[in-house]
Amino acid sequence: MSYILLSMIPFIIAIVLIIWREEPILPLLLSIFVALWILYRFNPVSAFLKLVGFAIANSLGETDNILLIIMIAEVLILFYLFREGGHIKALIGIKRYKKLSRYIIEYIMIGFSFLLSFEERLSTLMSGVFLKAFVSEKGITKERFSFLINNLGPSFYTLIPLTLFTPIVTRIIGGSLSSLGIDYPSLKIYLHSIPFQFYNIFSLIIIASSSILKKDIIPIANPIKKDSSLNSTKANLSKEKEDKNAYSLVIAPYKKIGRKPDKINDSLYSAGISFVVTIIALVTTAVFLIAQFYKGKLIEVQNFEKIFTAAIFGGILYYIIYSLIFRSISIKELSTKDNCNAKTLIVIFYIILSLALLFIAKKLEIFSKLTEIIFSSGKINLSWYPLIFFFISALSSFLTGSRITVLYILIPIAFKLISLNLPDPLIINYSHYAVLGAIISGSSFGIINSPLSLIFIISTASSELSIKTHFVSQIYYSAIALVFSALFGYLLSFFNISPYLSITMGLIFISSFFTFGKRFLAGN
Repeated sequence: MSYILLSMIPFIIAIVLIIWREEPILPLLLSIFVALWILYRFNPVSAFLKLVGFAIANSLGETDNILLIIMIAEVLILFYLFREGGHIKALIGIKRYKKLSRYIIEYIMIGFSFLLSFEERLSTLMSGVFLKAFVSEKGITKERFSFLINNLGPSFYTLIPLTLFTPIVTRIIGGSLSSLGIDYPSLKIYLHSIPFQFYNIFSLIIIASSSILKKDIIPIANPIKKDSSLNSTKANLSKEKEDKNAYSLVIAPYKKIGRKPDKINDSLYSAGISFVVTIIALVTTAVFLIAQFYKGKLIEVQNFEKIFTAAIFGGILYYIIYSLIFRSISIKELSTKDNCNAKTLIVIFYIILSLALLFIAKKLEIFSKLTEIIFSSGKINLSWYPLIFFFISALSSFLTGSRITVLYILIPIAFKLISLNLPDPLIINYSHYAVLGAIISGSSFGIINSPLSLIFIISTASSELSIKTHFVSQIYYSAIALVFSALFGYLLSFFNISPYLSITMGLIFISSFFTFGKRFLAGN
């Protein structure tokens, strides 16, 4: 037990210092060093020598991480081209856009995140980078914007069985069942677990309630009057205190959205068609590969990521070719622009160091050992498993910033423990569905709120907020969803209550809070 507590120290150090100091680089380097010091049996020389050659190099050597960084770079390049071509400003200038209310824009954001939900990081990244300029013009504050993009992608991702998550989780389930000698369709178990993902469901209910009812339980941003005009909204936004500790992931702040072309309609063709081509390529290939998966064919997850990067690059290539042919922008013009934003580079370095710390977390095997110790007595009732695994998953993903790593660790352990407590260890029942849903749901809490999570980092930088401000804007609603999940979801599963009844109860209570709460944001 002492080793487990000691091994958690590097991750606690990283999270506390990052939020407190609002600067990620030095805390992460310190945490990586401490983790390596523990991993190499308290040898400081080995820890120092392995910091770059082992931790960072190996994390960057993983194919998934390489593709992730390429994907981020491509999205930034595509946005940069749109911005410098003046297409962002041109679109904002369209009369129909000016007539849209801030709440309609929020519904568009929800729909956009749903459309791109087949990959949670891509959904958060593209929503954050491309929608920032538009929502700012409508009086949606940075805090509100960060709350939406940080929660929508991860929540949709695991609830929709047509996403990249499906082949990942079914592979983990299949491996866990095979090791126990159980022959049962892993996809069926996953589908049955979806109603038990209470945290994700309640998070979406909270978002929907705040948008539809135009109310807020907790003021996460400065209130803006719903009857305010666009000019007064801009004035309100201009008074927002600029956050000197904010990070950026848009190559330039959203206020610098490029020139405005002479002909608005003509200018939107290159950007619009390029964007449509990119989205169609992403959605079509995702649907095709997932359809192949449902037909029983083996799908490599990396194939998705390769196609995503290829699709985004296709959009970039189309835009460049179109722009060069019609001379809307020149390579010479692009090369003379200041396209090297220091804050964006810091964010990229932040991501790389987070991946390195996650790589060490896998080597330390903290949470697998913690779970084994908790259940070592064998006296815990099977009905308590969903609640316990929910909190273990939430803690694990919060400290590591990873969902997939936590699933790979906890699902095999959970299924093994469930089998040991069943009269027939080869059957699948309610407990498997509830525990799987609890693990997936808990991991969502972690990646939404952890400063080590890529989702958290991307949404923080896209919103141009400081780490502390972003964390505070998320944690209250996340805590509400966490408590509701525990009380109305996993605690009631002790009595084998239908998950749909739990969801209904949660919906009623959340709606009541929004309807009768005393604290309201804009619009009341």
